[in-house]
Amino acid sequence: MKLFNAIKSLWSKLPTYKTYKEMPGWLLTITGLGSIFVASYYGWVLKEALPMYYEAGSKANELGALGVFLGVLLACIFVLTYVFGQQALACHKAIQERYFK
Repeated sequence: MKLFNAIKSLWSKLPTYKTYKEMPGWLLTITGLGSIFVASYYGWVLKEALPMYYEAGSKANELGALGVFLGVLLACIFVLTYVFGQQALACHKAIQERYFK
């Protein structure tokens, strides 16, 4: 329990940033790189899975529960790809404004 309380107190002392412009450059770089890696991976998953999903859906007469579930899952992956891509873009713009203008 002491370890948990120590980690909790250290976590609460960390600075918070309201915008990307307030973040230090190294943190923007790490956040942007992590976001672009995640967005790229999920984009690749969608690129591989969507044609197979469309092909299977066009062959079947009905989607069924599994088809609906997979459609919702692919939609959630798309939303994650979009969110992480937008986060990477925001980090890129903040770094570009700070260091290259």
